[in-house]
Amino acid sequence: MDYTVPGGEQSLVYYHNMMLDWRTFVSSFPQDVPMFWVKTKGGWQWYSSCPLGGWLQEIMFIPKSGKLGMYETYPNQTVMYYDFGYATPDYHYIWFNGDTPGRHIQLITVDHIPSNVLVFDVSPSEEMDIATSKIKEPNDPAEAFCIQRGNLYNNGICTFPGGSSCDAWDFMRGDCILVGKRR
Repeated sequence: MDYTVPGGEQSLVYYHNMMLDWRTFVSSFPQDVPMFWVKTKGGWQWYSSCPLGGWLQEIMFIPKSGKLGMYETYPNQTVMYYDFGYATPDYHYIWFNGDTPGRHIQLITVDHIPSNVLVFDVSPSEEMDIATSKIKEPNDPAEAFCIQRGNLYNNGICTFPGGSSCDAWDFMRGDCILVGKRR
């Protein structure tokens, strides 16, 4: 389904291993390859958790008209292929359903050109539901800064989509993005 970006754009978009504000993302995005994100309160991400039975909106960028497909790896390592037929260029959306507990991995292809990968951890508990922000607001400002941007926080460490991490206070000060500092 078509996704209307004006008014639906997120303040932050995960791209080139960092969260970018919308204007920076739009000006640097080459728009010649398919891209795939999950919509969270913290922006468009490549990772999200989801309670069992939950639904998350996914945003696709289709660079050219062509055959659209999606591969999904389920927690038991079964790979499913979904043929969406012919797609036109622009942003489109679909929905992810957390139907099976464990880690799900998805990517789309347009005329066999693959996108980036999305990762979903589906939990039978709603405590991990970052996408719908059912986690109570923390007292630590660095922890709040990390979580509000859709990242995972654990013992002072902020973990970003893709697995890289850094000290939450360094992230809040901008040191992780400015100097590439990682822990």
